[in-house]
Amino acid sequence: MASRRVSQKKKRGRRRGQSVLKERILQTLSITAQALDTFGDFTYHPYPYLYASLGTSYRKDSIDRAVRDLVKKGLVEGDKTRGLQLTPAGADVKKSLIRAREKKWDGQWRVVIFDIPEAQRGVRNALRFELKKLGFGLWQRSVWVSPFDVSTELNSYLRSQNLSGAVQILVGKRVGDLSDREFAAKIWPLEELNQEYASLLNHWKKELQRERSARQRFRAAAILHGRYLDILARDPQLPPELLPPDWAGAEAQKLFKKLTSFLTVTRPS
Repeated sequence: MASRRVSQKKKRGRRRGQSVLKERILQTLSITAQALDTFGDFTYHPYPYLYASLGTSYRKDSIDRAVRDLVKKGLVEGDKTRGLQLTPAGADVKKSLIRAREKKWDGQWRVVIFDIPEAQRGVRNALRFELKKLGFGLWQRSVWVSPFDVSTELNSYLRSQNLSGAVQILVGKRVGDLSDREFAAKIWPLEELNQEYASLLNHWKKELQRERSARQRFRAAAILHGRYLDILARDPQLPPELLPPDWAGAEAQKLFKKLTSFLTVTRPS
């Protein structure tokens, strides 16, 4: 009985690992498409890029299996010959966030409040997951906030899950002594993220000053590239008005472009 529980636990762990890997692949495809001025080699031959970016944490066959599953589910299209890209289904939420974040902030906050009983824990957890995907941050228990107008996408989800009556969406400006920037810092770990971005930039600067072989440089770039994606996955990408004055995220994105170009062009033997 004990061995069966251990086996089931390992299977659940593998499923979670594959789920995280697939989300990372979707994120990598989406973020790179946003960040690069030209797609170049990445567009048509992304596999070496994915292996370099994710290969420090995942095996090559695991990446291949995850891509095949994403293609099967209709979230990604293409193959090793034609290249890969997100389908409309795979890019839907990402595109919504991109559109929202490209607009100038209107100074208003979107507040989501819900009351879902413990007996519907699965429904509640699914809603929380959706809110996180849409860029909301947890303010208080069952109260989520965002500066982005993603009401169309959120309302569509609520209707599809029959949750419109259990969830309230409020839109308005804050009042009080706390500034919007200070309020944002209470919702999201912005100082911590800023320090991580600064550390990433400093690490690459030191790396360039070292005597390195092409293989060593390639591996260092791949590791830093993966670190950037890890940070970005936790970065709410807020409007400039809500970020610390010394925000290093913009410079980190420039480094990301350089690392991406380096990884897609460099092929150490």
